[in-house]
Amino acid sequence: MAFSSVQFLFVFLPLSLAVYWLCPKWLRNAVLAAFSLLFFAWAGLKGAAILVLLAGINWLGGLSLGRLAHKRPLLILLILLDLAVLGGFKYAGFAAETVNALVPGLLPVLSPALPLGLSFYVFTAIGYCADVAAGKVESEKNPIRFAVFLAFFGHGPSGPIVRYGQQAPQLDPGKKGHHRRPARFDLRQSRVGPGGHAARADPRAGLHGLHDAAVF
Repeated sequence: MAFSSVQFLFVFLPLSLAVYWLCPKWLRNAVLAAFSLLFFAWAGLKGAAILVLLAGINWLGGLSLGRLAHKRPLLILLILLDLAVLGGFKYAGFAAETVNALVPGLLPVLSPALPLGLSFYVFTAIGYCADVAAGKVESEKNPIRFAVFLAFFGHGPSGPIVRYGQQAPQLDPGKKGHHRRPARFDLRQSRVGPGGHAARADPRAGLHGLHDAAVF
């Protein structure tokens, strides 16, 4: 579901905004997580399953990193795991073809479709784990909040790669004194296809700018 599609602009986005506004504040992260998962599932159930799996692994990994005295071995393991998933989809076919050029027929050549947004949320997860290990941020205790940080549909599919330290203050829509800016879907800056314009979430606006307005 492209940001420029009729389904997104006139069905998915208005519905997600309406449900978000109508729900009590304590439920809004769950709403964003559910709609974000639906967005990724629309592109493929396997890709959505991989997103959920990596989100769970990195959330649990972050919790463990926050408690361990010696964090480096676990951090390296998490980074290698994330990169292995990304490399498996991006380079498995190329690696098999290279080996088969030397030893014909040794390996099957697989060319799995790259799940939507895989590169962005893999590197977002790696950045989160690295920041937790370095003591720059505390590990996120709530899996729903972590899911919104990692895979919010406004930035998950096409970036940018966001840092947890920047997004964490915006993950609580009910927090008093929290400064919110409106989420904006800019129709002027991003293009998809020949001459088509794609809506893109302004990463500076913050997740819970949805509480205030959406400017088209």
